[in-house]
Amino acid sequence: MLWRTLPSPWRPGSFVQSPFPQLSNRFTRPRHIPSPYRIRPLHDDRSIRLVPSSTIPSIRHAKLLEDPTQYEANHIKITGLVRSVRKQKKVAFARIADGSTLASVQAVFPEPALAKDITNGAYVALIGSWIPSAGAGQTHELQVDRIETIGESNPLENPIQKQSMSVDFLRTIPHLRMRTSFQSLVARTRSHLTAAVGSYFHNATNPVYQVHPPLITSSDCEGAGEVFTITPQSSERVPDCTPNASKDEERLYFRDPKYLTVSSQLHLEAYAAELGDVFAFSPTFRAEESDTPRHLSEFYMLEAEHRAISLDDLLAKVRALVVHLVQSVREHQTGRELVKYYTDQRHQAQDAEPIDLEDRWNRLAGPWHTVDYSSATKALREAHDSNGGKLFATPPHWDHGLQLEHERWIVENIAKGNPVFVTHYPRAIKPFYMLPSSPSKSNDQPEHVEPSSSIDGRQTVACFDLLLPFGYCEVVGGSLREHRLENLIKNMREKGLLKIAETPNGDAYPFLQPGESLGNLKWYADLRRFGSSPHGGYGLGFDRLLAYLTGAGNVREVVGFPRTWGRADC
Repeated sequence: MLWRTLPSPWRPGSFVQSPFPQLSNRFTRPRHIPSPYRIRPLHDDRSIRLVPSSTIPSIRHAKLLEDPTQYEANHIKITGLVRSVRKQKKVAFARIADGSTLASVQAVFPEPALAKDITNGAYVALIGSWIPSAGAGQTHELQVDRIETIGESNPLENPIQKQSMSVDFLRTIPHLRMRTSFQSLVARTRSHLTAAVGSYFHNATNPVYQVHPPLITSSDCEGAGEVFTITPQSSERVPDCTPNASKDEERLYFRDPKYLTVSSQLHLEAYAAELGDVFAFSPTFRAEESDTPRHLSEFYMLEAEHRAISLDDLLAKVRALVVHLVQSVREHQTGRELVKYYTDQRHQAQDAEPIDLEDRWNRLAGPWHTVDYSSATKALREAHDSNGGKLFATPPHWDHGLQLEHERWIVENIAKGNPVFVTHYPRAIKPFYMLPSSPSKSNDQPEHVEPSSSIDGRQTVACFDLLLPFGYCEVVGGSLREHRLENLIKNMREKGLLKIAETPNGDAYPFLQPGESLGNLKWYADLRRFGSSPHGGYGLGFDRLLAYLTGAGNVREVVGFPRTWGRADC
C-alpha cells in the first residue's frame, strides 16, 4: 500500500533541478503545469467538469439540510464521520455526520470500488454532486465523484459501534462518546445556552456586565471545607517571603496554600460595588465526597450579583432568566432536534421511562411557587408523622436543613410538580455572608417572601433555593448579602472564621477583638469598610439545568469530561 501514500520520485512533467543552474534557462523545457480540470469520458453520462478542491465549497450539514434545494445540482464537499456504510455489488452508501445537526447526510458511490476503504467511524471528505434522492429517508443525497481525505478507523476495535451502548460504558470513553448522536446534540445545546446567557444579560434594559473573577482563591467562600488545595512548589525561594518562614514555606509558590474556587460570589461583590450588576460564567470546583447523579467535582456556575435589590426582585430575576433560557432552547434548532431525538423510538431503551421534553419545558414556563422554609418543614413533619414516622429515611427537623427526599416531597406536594422557591433558611446552617431576614412582613403584599427574622426565637436569613421537578431539585441558590461591617465580622466570629493575630493586640481593624485577625478575608471585609451598599445575588448550576432541559438523568451525561469523586481519567 506504500504506493498510495508515497509519491513517485519523478513523474512526467515534473521539474528536475539541473546540475548546471547557469544553463538551465537556455536548455530546459518549460515546466508542465497540469490542468486543474478533469473531464470524464464522453461515453460516461455523468460527465462533469470538476472544479479544483480548493474552490469547492465545504457545506456544513445543518445548512445543507435546512434548504436542500439551494445546492441542488451543485458540486460541493461534505466532511464528517461515517455513521454507517452499506456496500453492494453495483453501488455503495454511507451516512455521514459532521456534528452540526442530528441528521446525517447520505453519500452514494456509483462506483463501489471508490468506497472500498470507507468503514464505520472513519473521517471522510467527499466531493460530488448534490442531487435529489430516489430512496426513502432523505430528499437529497451526495453523488460522490471523489474522496479528498480518509481518516481510517478500525471498525472492529473502535469502541463506538452502531448498536446501542450503555451510558455506563460510554462514561469510560469520554474522549470518544461525544461522537454519539446524543452527546453531540448535548454539546450543541450547551453552546447555544451559553450564548443565550450572554445575550440575555448584555441586551437587558440595564446591562449586566460580564466579569472574570479568579479560579485560584485564598479562602473557602462557603466555609464548608470542601475545597481543592493548591500547594505548588517553587525551585527557588519565593519573592517577598517573610524572614521567619520555614524552608517549606519558602518554596510554596503562593507563600501559603490556595484553593480552587467553590464560588465566584465574593469576587463578584467586589466588581458589583463599582459596576452595579455583574455576572460570571466559569468553572467551579468542590471536593464533595458525593457519588450521585447530581454531583460533579468540576462544574459550571452562572453567578450574578445585583446592587440595591430586594429578595422579591432577586427571585423575579432568577425566574425571568430561567424562562428565557427555556424559550431560547424551544425556539432553536437544538431544541427541535432534542424533541425529535426523544420521539424516535430507536433512541429509547426498552426498560426506560419515556421522557416528555415539552412537559419539562412547560413546567418552567408555567406557574412557580414560593414557600418559606419553616412552613415547608412543618408540612414535612406533619406528613412524616401521619405516615407513622416512615415516610422519610431522615426525619425532617428545622435545625438540620433539607435532604434530597424532603426537596422532592416539597416539589411534588406543595408545588404540585412545578418549580418552587424555598426561602428563609435557618441562619445557623447558612454561610456567614447572608443578611438576616427582614424584621417584618409587608401587609399590602400577601405574597411577599420576607417573614420575620426569627420564628419562635429561631433566626433566619434572606436566602432561597430553587427546586425543580423530576428529582433535579436544587438548581439555583442565592441570598441578600450582609453589607454592614460590624455584623459581618460578628458572623465570621460565630462561624469560627477569624484567625489568631500574629501580634498580641490583634489587627488594628474596626470591630475586631484583641488577638483576632481577619486573615485572608480582610479584603472581603474591606468591601464593607470602604463604602458598601445593600446587594444580593445567586448561583445557577448550569450543568444541572442543562441536564433538566435535555432530559439527561445524570449530570455526567451533559459534561464532556466529567470529574467526579474518584474519577478524572482524561
